[in-house]
Amino acid sequence: MKRRYLFIALALIMMLTACSKEPEGNEYVEMDKSNLSVAPKEGGEIIVPIKNIETMNPLHTSNNYYYNFSKLIFDELFQYDDEGKVTPNLVEYYNLSPDGLILSVTLKEDVKWHDGAELTTEDVKMSFDALKYLEPSNPNYKYLESCVGNGFEFDINEFAKAKIFDKRNIDFIFDKPYVNHLEMLVFPVFPSHLYSAAALPTDDKFLPIGTGPYKFEEKEANQFIKLVKNPEYHSKQPFVETIIGKFIDDSEQAIISFETGQLNVTKDNGSFGWSKFESNTRIKFEEFNTTELEIVALNTSKSKFQGEVGRAVRKAITEGINKPRILNRVYLDKGVETSFLIKPNPRPQSDSQKTETYGERLYYSDERAKETLTDVGFIDINNDGLLEDELGNTIDIGVKTNSLNKNRLLTAEFIVEDLRAIGINAYLDFEILNVAKITKTEEENEFISFKNQIQSGDYDLAIYGINVSEVVDLTSMLHSNSIGNGMNIARYSDPEMDLLLEKTKVRSDDEKTLQELYEEVGALFYRDLPYIPLLFKMDAILIDTKIQNDINPINSNWYRGFRNVFILKHEQK
Repeated sequence: MKRRYLFIALALIMMLTACSKEPEGNEYVEMDKSNLSVAPKEGGEIIVPIKNIETMNPLHTSNNYYYNFSKLIFDELFQYDDEGKVTPNLVEYYNLSPDGLILSVTLKEDVKWHDGAELTTEDVKMSFDALKYLEPSNPNYKYLESCVGNGFEFDINEFAKAKIFDKRNIDFIFDKPYVNHLEMLVFPVFPSHLYSAAALPTDDKFLPIGTGPYKFEEKEANQFIKLVKNPEYHSKQPFVETIIGKFIDDSEQAIISFETGQLNVTKDNGSFGWSKFESNTRIKFEEFNTTELEIVALNTSKSKFQGEVGRAVRKAITEGINKPRILNRVYLDKGVETSFLIKPNPRPQSDSQKTETYGERLYYSDERAKETLTDVGFIDINNDGLLEDELGNTIDIGVKTNSLNKNRLLTAEFIVEDLRAIGINAYLDFEILNVAKITKTEEENEFISFKNQIQSGDYDLAIYGINVSEVVDLTSMLHSNSIGNGMNIARYSDPEMDLLLEKTKVRSDDEKTLQELYEEVGALFYRDLPYIPLLFKMDAILIDTKIQNDINPINSNWYRGFRNVFILKHEQK
């Protein structure tokens, strides 16, 4: 009899497991129940931070806290997964024409807006057309620009158009066969029965009605935004009933509010110190890789970096910088060491993760760096530790950075040490300011001054940080069109590189794969070494342990796994 009951129970479990399977293409990730001691419970509340906002329109905010919060309300047509790949979200089927100019999309059936209206292609077209009204300074405009690449002129009104066939089928017609055609369709969808593309509110008149797992219920000025579970959600229903976005002034206040129990989830404040919570039974954390790149630029327009000797100097500097020390001592190992410009996988893969190199990677070796310099005729004539050429000239390298950024200041000091150790006369080429005595205005002016110097080419070696796009866009830093008006701080120019970069953005008759093109770009990059990428920063979401299961954050969606998490019954309010 006991065996019979056991067989029935196992059969029921198998049936329930089969019923829980998601339709193909959904972003929902089936939770790992192996580590759960209790069954998931519905209900409860999660409180997260939001910086004060001027609009709830995610297309027109540069507020990262609200941008990530808004993804609980609004669905994107396509979205990024935890491997950095673009996957369908509101899309059931899509197909690209052989010439790469037309992407045909079929929407999912029975997707409802929070007010009960049906999602149609009218909504998708209106939302896509709304992109045409973005200002060039808008982050979403810059994102689309990176999809096209600096090798081509970007016209936001002409790069693509949407054509409706019926309420579920729509074509996107591109002016060129773009490699990043799917990336161009990662945008939030808004209701066309409430708004028009030309008059989409960008202020507090915007009413956040979406199709996402949570719907807007109320907003108390300077206090909170309240979301409740959407019972009509088209995919897996979340367990948690209510999400509260509590207004905070800055990231420091968010951390304090989290530590005192006023918040259940928050992002780290950039201190890289979340490991201190490892022994705290009330707090856990989940790490993710960001698109924030710490990098060294070498000013290739300077004579000291030109010709055969100049190329050897660049190679020696690259070999002589101790990246592992910078990662360990400055960033507390909360980063991904890199030698190239392509971002790492959004989710950490291992304790010793590395980024793709696409070519011959140069590892740190002070001995090899010295050999590189002696091979082109540099020797230490007077035994002072510095190398000279045949005329007795030392290799003088000024190191510039923003001295008010303590991490970059320490990085600069380490790099000066490293370069002097291989015989280069490196020195700090800036005034070290007393942070405690600097006003906010003086701090802003110092940053602007540093930015202007590196943009104009007034430097030898510059240490700075950039936030690379979610889209791989090597043209922004390596194409000659980006000199002076883009991110090509190294002032690097090579016709062969330009041609290769253009092929990585627009399909051509060349049968090479994107991987093969990146390999060729990488080979030129390591030959010329205009930049020395140091590391991509990591970040973390801090979580109250009353929240069960993983959130699985990524850089483009901090709360990606909120549909998976639940709160123990005795912890629910």
